[in-house]
Amino acid sequence: MRFLRALRLDDSDESVYPRAAEAGEWVVPGTFVFNFGERDPTHLDGGERSAFRHGFLGLTSFGWSTLAVVVEMPTTEQRQVLERLAHHFVDQYGAPDMAAAMTEARQEFEFCESLCTPDINTVLSLQRDFVDGEIREAFRVHRPKSEWESAPVFRMEPDEKDPAS
Repeated sequence: MRFLRALRLDDSDESVYPRAAEAGEWVVPGTFVFNFGERDPTHLDGGERSAFRHGFLGLTSFGWSTLAVVVEMPTTEQRQVLERLAHHFVDQYGAPDMAAAMTEARQEFEFCESLCTPDINTVLSLQRDFVDGEIREAFRVHRPKSEWESAPVFRMEPDEKDPAS
């Protein structure tokens, strides 16, 4: 199954979010944090607002990542990660039992998997907004540039000896 991992190009997530996801940990969009949270998204500030606007939720640290990359999730890890998310629903959001929590976790997994249709190693980012009392999400796909697009505009060449000297 294809799934998303946190991608950290630098340490900026450490200063943007209240808690940053670790590079390489499994992530989901995590919009449920704001749907089930106690605070209205319009009242978030600082790092919480950044997490709302741009964050993918890590499933180990439950920290945030600005970027996610499409990868293959080994079958051996799928159940573990799903159960970790279900426990999080019970512990943090008051799911009445593990059966109900597993239902929610499976829905989040299915949604995340539906985002993973681009090629392996494709990078995703997201933009969340709160419009007319609803959370709206838009996902952006970042593909590597073609060789032509990434070719340098200028090239430095060593000076040739002046034939007159």
